[in-house]
Amino acid sequence: MKRILFSLFLVLATSYANEKNGFFIGLEIGGGESTIDAGILNVTRSLPSYGVRAGYSYLFNEYIGLRGYGSIVYTTASEDYYNAMSAESYKDSTSLLSYTINADVLFNFYNTESIFIGAFAGIGIGGANVSYYDTSFVDRLQTAVDVSKNNFYSDSRLGLRAGSGSHSVDFAFTLPLVTTKISAYSIEAKVKQNYRVSLAYNYTF
Repeated sequence: MKRILFSLFLVLATSYANEKNGFFIGLEIGGGESTIDAGILNVTRSLPSYGVRAGYSYLFNEYIGLRGYGSIVYTTASEDYYNAMSAESYKDSTSLLSYTINADVLFNFYNTESIFIGAFAGIGIGGANVSYYDTSFVDRLQTAVDVSKNNFYSDSRLGLRAGSGSHSVDFAFTLPLVTTKISAYSIEAKVKQNYRVSLAYNYTF
């Protein structure tokens, strides 16, 4: 009887041990929407994003845990367009490089010996470099607007996660919380990343 109880204990103790605690590294790819408001130019466009991350994940039990990590995410897009009024072709581009310290609360709602499925919610705080380039102002200023600015950055996120052992994937919806104002040659532009959706792969050592 004792042997049976001991065997049952071992099964229960290991049935939720498929997700590892420890240091992890990851890659992400995704895209989002940003708005550039420069007075006479107000554009909303889609921007692809690419990122890397590294941190530590710890589960207190089979249901809840925490992770902290640093991440770098780069988003950029450019567009060539034709202005019928001036009969000229123009180009503008926007890029954002964010670097943040992040904290996520992890919730696992399905666990077996082979897989886990859960959700997460978190915040990120750090900085960002915003770059803006636009040739449509050449007629007025005799030069293109080409400016970049470092700024405070923060975001919040919600997502789903799944995996097995050392391997996991995240699907996240991120909401940036900061609008960056950049100015040059008497032109002021407001750059706001409206949202970002991403898919990330993480490997835990």
